Amino acid sequence: MSLVVGIKYNDVIYIGADSCVVSGGNRYILDSESNFKIHRFENGLIIGSTGYFRDIGIVKTMSFDFEGELNYQYIVRYLVPKIIEELESFGYIKRDGGYFDTMNSKFLVAYKNSLFFIGTDGAVKEINDYVAIGSGESEAYGSLLTNRDDIPENRILEAIKSASMHDNSVSLPVVIMSTSNDDYKILK
Repeated sequence: MSLVVGIKYNDVIYIGADSCVVSGGNRYILDSESNFKIHRFENGLIIGSTGYFRDIGIVKTMSFDFEGELNYQYIVRYLVPKIIEELESFGYIKRDGGYFDTMNSKFLVAYKNSLFFIGTDGAVKEINDYVAIGSGESEAYGSLLTNRDDIPENRILEAIKSASMHDNSVSLPVVIMSTSNDDYKILK
């Protein structure tokens, strides 16, 4: 699995992800930008994912066009159904009796000063402080709670380090993006 952490700080969103993928009994460290578990789209939208690595691969190839501010209504009514439809078109989501039940992944979505969590059932929650999703999220939450006064990049790094000490499917380095610029950082 994976760990993705999001923090809202001074109207900027920071999202960080570990670099480990587990397949069978093997661990792989993702060190190529095309393999990051978080992705920035040309319009500034950032999406991170935990769960099936193939899902973020598909989502990275999609386009999300919206005018103005990205808000809860857009996420619920357009972005989530579009992701579900796309994953279903690849056979990654099956419907039981025509009813959508669950995805294999969770997502964090950031744009400007807004941060949203999308659960495996498609439910959306707007985040006003911090969030951790995936393997080791309990350890990450503990770290995030205790280092509230540190800068966001350090908080994310420490949260993922903490999780990596207790969960073998979470590993450094950490990739971090923010909504304030187009760069990314890799922290070890």
